[in-house]
Amino acid sequence: MKIKNKLTLIFILLITIILVLLNVYIYLLSRTSTINNFYNQLKDRAIITATVFLEADEQSSTIINAFQKKYLHALPGEIIRVYNENNEKVYVDSTDAFSFDPKIVNEVRQKREFRQESGTRQMLGIYYEDNQGNFVIIASAIDEAGISNLDQLKKVLLAGFLSSLIVVFFAGRYFTKLMLKPVSLITHQANRISETNLHLRLNEGNKKDELAELSVTINKMLKRLENAFELQKEFVANASHELRTPLTSIIGNIEVTLTKARTVEEHKIVLASIMEEADKLHRLTNGLLNLAQSNLDFSLLNKEEIRLDELMIDLKAEMKVKRSGSEVEIMFPEMPENPDALTISGDKNLMETALLNILDNAFKFSNNQKVLVALRYNRHEIIITVTDTGIGIEPAELSHITETFYRADNAHAFAGSGIGLALVEKIIKLHKGELLFTSILGKGTIVTVKFSKK
Repeated sequence: MKIKNKLTLIFILLITIILVLLNVYIYLLSRTSTINNFYNQLKDRAIITATVFLEADEQSSTIINAFQKKYLHALPGEIIRVYNENNEKVYVDSTDAFSFDPKIVNEVRQKREFRQESGTRQMLGIYYEDNQGNFVIIASAIDEAGISNLDQLKKVLLAGFLSSLIVVFFAGRYFTKLMLKPVSLITHQANRISETNLHLRLNEGNKKDELAELSVTINKMLKRLENAFELQKEFVANASHELRTPLTSIIGNIEVTLTKARTVEEHKIVLASIMEEADKLHRLTNGLLNLAQSNLDFSLLNKEEIRLDELMIDLKAEMKVKRSGSEVEIMFPEMPENPDALTISGDKNLMETALLNILDNAFKFSNNQKVLVALRYNRHEIIITVTDTGIGIEPAELSHITETFYRADNAHAFAGSGIGLALVEKIIKLHKGELLFTSILGKGTIVTVKFSKK
């Protein structure tokens, strides 16, 4: 059963229970009120009877006549009896053939007032003290008007109940459909999304209710899936494009070498060429794997606290080992009072890879000339600048240098694959940082990395 139908049934059931309880309460309240009102009428009749007939000697004829005119009209099926202390009838308002059970008379004497229902008939007895003696007055009648009103009330309540159920059914269907409309919309939109259009997103509505939260959650999941698909496609495309060249060169060299016998020197030359291509293949593979890792969600990283000043000092020592004769000068022009302000949260290995790539590029494109590194803390912002005096970059090419496999025209003379800066940018962005470049052709380049501490 669909949720829409379940909600409608639950809604109808709930309203039905409420209506039944309400109708029963109204009917019972009305019935109790009707019965009590009729008992009061019977009591009035009994008191009037006592006043008129038992105390007639004490009342003026004018008062007696006024009572008789006011209460001349008898109640339906009215029976009034007056009994003395010996249970003898001293007043009968109608045929003498009817008598109340002596037990009832005695009950009235004991309780002073006694009420009883028998079918549609109601009876009320009172104990009346008079100078002539103590009497029991019993009045009984049928409340035809009250019974008729209650029957009419039953019909009205039943008709109202059935009409309400019909209204509730259609209202429930309408409002359930209205409330679940966003679900239908989510379903419709989700059905349009496949592996070929993962860029599509669900409508997030007001972003406040539970359905909006569901849409937001699904959109986040779609974003992760899109990133995963893009990562896979990019990795396959990059691998197939870039790995083909060194592999083809290696295979070609081996095939040519095997066509005839070679001297030891010739074998050394071929092996050196193969070694060079294999090294290029190794660098490409590592670069592609690092590039793939940089596309991960920040929440999935192995995060730790990274002190950037200590990291730069470690990287300076590492560059000396990697590039013999290289010199890195580190300056700290603006430092915070609290050294922890130079700390960011992230993956230390990835951050080392990014900053090492920047330093390595600075030395590579400046022929191992001295590189200046400045680390400053300025208005809740950590700023790292790496300055070289290398070949520089054309202004028109600055916006493209972080694209995968892009290489500036003046960079082709240097070894490289065009992956480094693309990897750096992704790692910096992954750590909520900003990567900026300023360069003058023939004079050098300044690479700026910013991390906000707000």
